[in-house]
Formats: sequence, C-alpha cells, structure tokens
Amino acid sequence: MIAENIEDRIHALSAEGKKLLLLKIKETVTVQAQRTTTSGRKRIVAYVQGHEGFSVDQLKADLQKKLPDYMVPSQFVPVTAMPVLPNGKIDRKQLHEVSIVQPTVSKTKTVNTSAATKVEQQLLAIWETVLGFSPIHKDDNFFEIGGDSILSIQIIAKARKEGIVLESNALFEHQTIAELSLFAETTQTVQKSNTTVSDKLLAIWEETLGFSPIHKDDNFFEIGGDSILSIQIIAKARKEGIILDSNHIFQHQTIAELSLFAKAETTEITQKVETGIVPLSPIQHWFFNDHKNAPHYWNQGVRLDMIPAISEKQVQEVYDYIITQHDALRSRFRHIENQWVQDIIAPEQIFAVEYVDLKGTVSSQYEQIVQEQMQRVQDQFIVSEGSLFTCLYFTTGTAKNDFCVLIAHHLIVDAVSWQIIIDDFTAALQQVATNKAIVKEAKTSSVKTWSEHLHTYVQTMPNEEIAFWTQQIAPVPHLPFDKGNSIVIEEKDVALVHFSLDKDTTKALQEANQAYHTKIEELLITAFVDTIGNWSTHQEIAIGFERHGRETLESGLDVSKTVGWFTSYFPVRFTHLSTKDIGGQIIAVKEQMRSVPNGGIGYGGLRYLKNAFGDIENPEIVFNFLGTKSTMVPDHGIKTTTLTENLRDPRSERHYKLEINVHITDDRLQGTCSFGNNIHTTDTISLLMNDFKKRIQEIGAYCSQTENGGYTPSDFSEADISQDDLDSLLGLLE
Repeated sequence: MIAENIEDRIHALSAEGKKLLLLKIKETVTVQAQRTTTSGRKRIVAYVQGHEGFSVDQLKADLQKKLPDYMVPSQFVPVTAMPVLPNGKIDRKQLHEVSIVQPTVSKTKTVNTSAATKVEQQLLAIWETVLGFSPIHKDDNFFEIGGDSILSIQIIAKARKEGIVLESNALFEHQTIAELSLFAETTQTVQKSNTTVSDKLLAIWEETLGFSPIHKDDNFFEIGGDSILSIQIIAKARKEGIILDSNHIFQHQTIAELSLFAKAETTEITQKVETGIVPLSPIQHWFFNDHKNAPHYWNQGVRLDMIPAISEKQVQEVYDYIITQHDALRSRFRHIENQWVQDIIAPEQIFAVEYVDLKGTVSSQYEQIVQEQMQRVQDQFIVSEGSLFTCLYFTTGTAKNDFCVLIAHHLIVDAVSWQIIIDDFTAALQQVATNKAIVKEAKTSSVKTWSEHLHTYVQTMPNEEIAFWTQQIAPVPHLPFDKGNSIVIEEKDVALVHFSLDKDTTKALQEANQAYHTKIEELLITAFVDTIGNWSTHQEIAIGFERHGRETLESGLDVSKTVGWFTSYFPVRFTHLSTKDIGGQIIAVKEQMRSVPNGGIGYGGLRYLKNAFGDIENPEIVFNFLGTKSTMVPDHGIKTTTLTENLRDPRSERHYKLEINVHITDDRLQGTCSFGNNIHTTDTISLLMNDFKKRIQEIGAYCSQTENGGYTPSDFSEADISQDDLDSLLGLLE
C-alpha cells in the first residue's frame, strides 16, 4: 500500500469537495477477462467518493496538474461510501473486494479489419506493444485503457521509427487511433532530406562527446555529458536548423526523446552590430566589488597550435570577423559617477592584432618570446579604453606550424565563450587559408538583450527562490588553517596542487552515473563534501559554485552562440553526513544540487542588482567543474591549450581560501586546488587532495556494484514526494 502521507497529500489536492481517499496497487492488470497482459505492468487504481455532480475527467485533469505521471491512477472506481474500521481508518480489505468496472473497449478480431489505413495499422501495433495487450480497436481511448504520459512518449518514439511523426502532445489532444492518424505526418513530409532530426542529433552528440557509437536511448549525463557540453550541442544543432531550448537536454536526456521536442523554427534575432551602454551582469558587479588593486589585469587565454600559415592581412581579416560577430569582445568599462559602466564600441575602434615574425629564430627561443609578448600585451590592457581581446599571431615559416595566442579580459569572456571563439576562429582560419570568403553565421541574442533580461527577471523573482537563497547565506564555521587566517589572499601568494585519474578510472566514474541517475559533477561534489567534512570536522559546510549562467527561463532568448561573461556564482550550504552510507551521501548531494533554482542565476541578481543581502561573506571554498573537452579541434587538426599562468596581476585579490577546478580533458579527470600559501601548507592541501581523489574512486567503485543505486525525488521533478515515499512506491511497482 502507498504510505499514508502520500494518501493525505493527494486527498488535499482534490477539488470541488471531491475526496480521493485511497490508492491501491493491483498485483496484475486485467482490462477484460479475455485480455491477458504481456507486459506484467502494474497499475494504480483510485477509489473515489464524491458528490452527485463530481466528474472523473475533471478529477483526473486536476491530478495530472499536481502529481507526477507515475502517480496518476489508470482507473477511478466510484464508491458510495468508504468502508471504515472501528478506529475510523479506511478498511482496505473491504476495498479489495470492490468490483472494478473495466473500461468499455470495442471488440475486434484482427488488426486488418479494425484499421482502414496503413498509419492506423502501424499505430495499432505500436499501442499493443507498449500497452502490453491485444486486440485494441482504433476507437479505444488511450487513457481509458491504461495509457499515461510516460507511455505516450514511448509511443511517439516508436512511431517515429516507423516513419510516423507526432507532436509531443498529440496523444493528449487526439486520444484514439482513428483521430490520431488524421494528425500524423510521415517523415517524408516533415524532413527535407533522408537525415532525420534524431540522426543529426546523434552525429552532434558523437562529435561533442568525442566517441562513437552512441545509441539514441543513451542518457546524455550517464555517458559523460555535462552542462557546458549541452550548450555546445544546442549551438551545433542550431547550425543544422534544429532549435532547442537551454534546458531541453536536462528535461529530455536521450536523443530519442529530445528529437520529439526539437523545433524547426525560431524567433528572428537582429543581426545588427550592437554598440552602446550595456547593464553590468551580476558577475561583473562581483568583479568590480572584490577587485580594487588591479582590475585591469585579470585575464584568460588560449593557445592554438598547428595552424596553416596565413598572412598578416588574413589574420586581421579573421580577427575583424570575430569582434564584429561577438559584440562583447568590443567592450570597455568606464567608472562614471562612482559606478562602473559597460560600453560596447564599434569594430573600427579596436586595435588588438599583433603579427610576430619568428622566421630565422631557433625554436628553443619561441617560448621566451611568447611570454614576453603576452606580458607586454597584458601590461597595456586598460579596461576603460577597450581592445580587451587580443590576438598574438606567430609565424614560423614552416607549413602547419604557425601558432597564435588569444588573450581576453575575464570581464568579456567565460568558459563557454572560449569554445565559441575557438570554433569560429579556427573555422575562419581554415577558410582564409584556402582563399575562401569567411562564412558568417547567424547571431544569437545579444549580450545587451541578455543583461537587460536578467535585470527584469530579478524584479519579478518568485518568493520561493528568494527564500531559497536566504537559507544558503547563513554563516558556517571557518575552515582550519595552518598559518595566519587572512581574509584576503593576493595572487602572489597563491600556490597549486594537482591530481588526476587514469583513463580507465575516469571512464568507470562516468559510467557510475547510471546507478543513481546522477551527473558526474554530483558525484564529485559528494566526494568533496565528505572530504572537507572529515578534514574540518564541521557539520555545516558552505561551498561557492559557478555555472554557465545561460538559463533562458522560457524567455525566448537564444545565447548558445553569444560571447560574454555569463557565469553565475552562488553558495550552497551542505550538512556533512558523517556516515559510511555512500548511497545516502550521493542522494543528499544530488537532491540539494538539483534544488538550486534556474542554474543559480537568481543569487547574483538578488545580491548585486537588487542589493537584497547587504554585506555578507562569501564561502571560503569555490568548487568548479569545467566539463569535458578535447585538446584537438574536430576536423581542423588544430591543437588548443588553455593558458593558466601569468594571467593575473600579482596584487589581485581573492576572498576565499580554496579553489578546486576539475575537468575531463582527453578522457582523463584532472583537478587543481589553488590555495594561499600564507594560510595553508602544501602538505596539508596535498593530503586533502589525496583524500578527495581516494573518495572519488570509492564512490565510483560503489556505484559500479549492481545492487547499489535507484531513483530519487528529483528524477520526478513535478512530484512533491520524499525519498522514503518514493522508495515505498517503487518497491510496490517492482
């Protein structure tokens, strides 16, 4: 039986005085006596006591709004009065004896005589396979014979394999095969070529994830996907004419399901070159608030090697295309009336290309020259003047051996932006190297439009989201320290400790996501929270997180190919579970991270755009999963390297003690912990990272055991249900 609190919750949801007092699991499914279930699928039956005018259809509609699909009953049994025991509780034994009136289903002998068209015959066969019995008639109502929302998705997917294209809500609007077939289209009428949406998505997934084959039923996050890769997939799909929202891959995690929700059209986006004032984003406000010593010198960079030789004029042509295409790269930041203002200037006002001739220079001297040129360029950065995106191109005189360094102030780029820049830059390089014109891509929503949207969103933020962030900023105990406990660490005092996993262990960790239906970041955070908890002995731990910040929130905006600093930063408070129950730890962290609303973009808006929290401290730890990437650019043979040294002024401040960056590069998980050597010793941090690495391996091994794993409440995001209730319910359905 279902737990009492589920029963009470459903009772509270019933409308117009209707009372839904008991849900019962039937051990077998029998729609009519002559029908034998082949699927063995169990169903939920609702016993209902209501007034004379109550409507089962209305009750079902109300429940579909309030309950997850798996909890909506397949049948509703009216009863005059609920049988009760002397103590006033429902007498469930008597309810077992209530006769269940089976749905009226038309009788038919064969599929051929009940279906007049080929589409109807195909749909009949699919319905019978999915619902698990036969025969079914073309006039039978899908939901009255046991169908539900989850089964409707399966039917749509199977229909597509048969060349029948149905909209995602088709079975809700047309609930019989006779009607449904009238609104079905064939793939020939929908697709302009033989390549289907799912085939295109499959090719994009294989290119982005870096391996093949991938199956259309593979779960994106269980085979190595992450939030940053999802943005890349959305951008590449757009090139193929497939429009996906920013949260689509999180909601529909297989190609089979995702293809059903892809759109072929999009809102027209202006292609003009943006100039003028742009409101600062929350993360830009954070930067100027916390970086007073040297705001001009806080950069990021990448190096591109194995470039085909091109002339200085061609380099300028590529650079001009990039800064014209991506408005944020033309930003400058001026301090006016005690506040910073972002101003985008015209392309012709930018002068930031350096062509360095290394011909005649021995290769052993290249690195020294590169470092000197990088230092010179960064010393010249002035945020109020612009030209904060610079290209240093080094020509060696040897075919396919030129290289370049791209440097940008962090105020105008983030991790996703760099991937966009690299893709566009390398594509343009290849085109000019073969004397072709640069093919200009359509722009996505501008950084100005996005920033204005964020400012509007903060003013209309739901109270529930405000309450969530208020809970996260409550103070926690300070971390242990070896030396002085300085509040601010300067860049000159930052030291690094690195660790890595081999390819086999990394692959096993990625596969471990299948156990609890996690993302790899959630397993890493589980290991990290336990590591910090054991080290600090604190029960409450606060960690700052960064996300890509490109949550469109059904705004109609598309920023999948927009360059800028979108990053969202936010704190999360964890309770350290001082237990050896690894499964319990995974579930707790997974549920807490998935409770973060809208990718965390609201926290920065509240704090910096609305000043909702006043003067508060940041967490002393920042944890950043940077996703999965390869050092090779697909199809171009150009090698990319993210630069990590000498990109910040030695006086630059940081207001946290530890920063952990983890990524998967070339199939190996790699991590770096940066810390202040004026606060912690290298021995302390090395031991801490060794414990973290060991804990990661233990979690991967635990999840690989077949008896461990299961679903959690966030896997059914529309449900208001506890883990205990879910375990009870799923136990009954096994």
